[in-house]
Amino acid sequence: MPIRKFRAANISQAIQLVKGEMGPDAVILALRNVSSGLKTELEITASREDQPEPKAAPKSEPGARQAATAESGDDPLAQLHRDLGGIRRRIDELEDRLPIDAWNQRLDGMTAEFAELKGIIRDLLLDRGRADAKHTLLFEGDLAELHQRLRLSGVNESHARELIEQTAAELAARQLPISAHGLEYLARNLMGRVRVTQPFQPAREQRVHMVVGPTGVGKTTTIAKLAAQQVFELSQTVALLTVDTFRIGAIDQLRTYARILDVPLEVCLSPVELVEAVRRHAEKDMLFVDTAGASQKDAEMIGELVKVYKAGVPMDVHLIVSATTSDEDLADISTRYRALPLASLIVSKLDESNRFGGVYNLMHETHLPYSYFTIGQSVPDDIEAATPERVADLLLSISAQ
Repeated sequence: MPIRKFRAANISQAIQLVKGEMGPDAVILALRNVSSGLKTELEITASREDQPEPKAAPKSEPGARQAATAESGDDPLAQLHRDLGGIRRRIDELEDRLPIDAWNQRLDGMTAEFAELKGIIRDLLLDRGRADAKHTLLFEGDLAELHQRLRLSGVNESHARELIEQTAAELAARQLPISAHGLEYLARNLMGRVRVTQPFQPAREQRVHMVVGPTGVGKTTTIAKLAAQQVFELSQTVALLTVDTFRIGAIDQLRTYARILDVPLEVCLSPVELVEAVRRHAEKDMLFVDTAGASQKDAEMIGELVKVYKAGVPMDVHLIVSATTSDEDLADISTRYRALPLASLIVSKLDESNRFGGVYNLMHETHLPYSYFTIGQSVPDDIEAATPERVADLLLSISAQ
């Protein structure tokens, strides 16, 4: 059973070669395109079903036994011939249903489709190259340096590009040199995009503030700093409440702060107890609720925080995140915690991070305003109200110049 391969420009020529070399009974086993340099050919693998000469039967066995063995399927060679015969009949059926001209038309159509697809990809790459070139030309010289400063601070490309384009347009309209006014106008535009709020200002009615966030971002310490400001700087009456009964030592830490500040502390084991504690301190100006740290992956714990919020006590919820957290994790944290109606962002650990861009991106994408920044562990000193000027300095390092 000889097997041979032939190459031709198309299937019609290939079949003619096979039948010319191997006869009309040749069987086509495989078809594939083969590239050789710039030339592409069709390779066809074919076989001819030659009946082998019958082997002499051993003297000890009659010839009838060998024939019976072949018919029963025990002879692999006989089974192979039957399979090849079936393949040949199937190919003949396909050839009858789809003439050679149709095969050629189908191959020509596929070739045209591939050529069209290559053209589309080429055009897309050219368009992208032109867009990249446009931005590259836009951000030359001093503008490029300002753009790089934003990117090195962690501001994502979309926000950085918008800021630079706005700055370039304003400078061009006023015919001002970028070298002398670029940083000034960029800082001004940046500050115009920063959202801040002051939710901890004294008010006529009692305010209840719940602080939530992942583990390790400094919730308890931040609450102590905020409470200290209310007591020592604003002469407000304060009570501390906690629903964090999960962390070892969390209650002791808050109790120490309460003793230093000379304010009451209530440990609430359930939302119902929280409501009762708020009623007991109805005369206080401000209440702060400490919570257990909940990983953004811990849906059950975040669900418990939602239950606390829905206990029946009107309260503002503030999300605290660390400036050292990656952009991806910040986005995940904000998405999960939006199950609560967040009022502001508190950013901790500014003293431990060299890049503020991640929380700048977060502020833009969540539309949540900043309220406070923490810059160390000292209570009550290492906390400051968020301002647009501070954000611009953190991103552009203006004060370091």
